[in-house]
Amino acid sequence: MAKPIFLIGFPIEVNASSVHGIQSSIAHLLEGEYHVIVYKTSKIQEVSFEVLNAINATDVEISELIARVKEEIPTSFQNNGQDANS
Repeated sequence: MAKPIFLIGFPIEVNASSVHGIQSSIAHLLEGEYHVIVYKTSKIQEVSFEVLNAINATDVEISELIARVKEEIPTSFQNNGQDANS
């Protein structure tokens, strides 16, 4: 069976090196259980999350997963998409 896909969307203002670092951190956190895809878009103002193809996962499991991932993302990205170093 295919692994689920965890999508993380960042506001366009977040710099690419920060996004790459966060992707690596999240991929390590999820220990290969999910494919992790991060992207930047001008259509959002806050970090967004979506899980695809999680056939056997419950809403509670997905909520817990998102909470774990949010802990790995600096608050400055979650609130307004701005890197504290920008």
